[in-house]
Amino acid sequence: MTNTFKLTAKVVRDAAIILSENLVCANLCNREIEAQFAEKVGDSVDVKVVPDLGQADEFTGTTTAASLTETSTTVKLEKHFYKRIDLTSRELSLSVDDFAVQVAGPSLLAIARSIDAYFLAKWAGSFARYLVGTAGNSPSTIAHLLAGRKAIFDNLAPYRNMVGIIDSTAETALLQLNQFTSADYGPERPMAIREGALGKMHGAAFFTSQNALTSFNRGDIAGTVLVNGGGQNSTTLAVDGFTAATGTVKEGTRFTVTGATGTYTVIADATIAGNATTLTLDKALSAAPADNAALTFETAFKQDLLYNMRAVAGAVIAPAPLAGMDSFAQNYNGLSVRMSMDGALGSLSNSLVVDVFAGAKAIYPKAGVVFQG
Repeated sequence: MTNTFKLTAKVVRDAAIILSENLVCANLCNREIEAQFAEKVGDSVDVKVVPDLGQADEFTGTTTAASLTETSTTVKLEKHFYKRIDLTSRELSLSVDDFAVQVAGPSLLAIARSIDAYFLAKWAGSFARYLVGTAGNSPSTIAHLLAGRKAIFDNLAPYRNMVGIIDSTAETALLQLNQFTSADYGPERPMAIREGALGKMHGAAFFTSQNALTSFNRGDIAGTVLVNGGGQNSTTLAVDGFTAATGTVKEGTRFTVTGATGTYTVIADATIAGNATTLTLDKALSAAPADNAALTFETAFKQDLLYNMRAVAGAVIAPAPLAGMDSFAQNYNGLSVRMSMDGALGSLSNSLVVDVFAGAKAIYPKAGVVFQG
């Protein structure tokens, strides 16, 4: 057969387009930081967080200056996703169009799934401190949506550019509600029947992700976890008794503890060492639990989110082209991807590798919630 395929910059740019079109979460966030990554050397950038000045002061004859302190949060390219395909002679003989459909397309779809799963989990971990509903239950009613909306309002967060990402069970339930399907609620409502898409409701546009139905990964929480030392009643809690000698308790993990009322959320990944760690919490403990008081971890929640798109940041960045082989990095709409192809004479084979770096973070957690049924 005649080899009609050759890796070129155009092929790789087409790959970037395919990747962009197959993303869900990564297209529903602030990706302006991609330009910052492109302009610097390194794997992290600082993103400015808009100061919250609360309410205005009332003038009574004199004024008092408010402190306009800028803060920032770091977004790191902490994931490197790739897909390698060992090409047969037949695959190398494909035309460019056929190659895009049969080889590049499936590889890029696999990467898109991993990027979306990663983005969703990162944001869910940050928004979990504002969870509404019963953890583990998919939302299924308008009341569930409104509970999420109320939580964002109560946080005094801006309610613009709102989106909801829901799981397939939630979508199935909501698509059967009159509010989404009946023209009584607006002439565009029957689109839910025709298109199988929820569209916009109560100020938020809704999208479905295959990853939302997956229960949130809380990390290495197995064991009989106990308070490690009495007298703790602040926003940190030392604990021990993990089965794992090393590991991580993930941001977003929720628990109750004997001796303190309420549910507490871990707001930063906690590294386990020697079967123990210190958890950073979303609020101070209501009382100091006794030494060896038991922690009970809450049921893992489904990753259904309602949030302001400006509250979350994400980046999908290609590594630099590899030297000594056909390797290209190309950009589309801020997103970039690298494709590389090389052959080995010893095995008379060729390999195609598609890869990207990815980073994501919720930069304003008050503007999002995890909403459950």
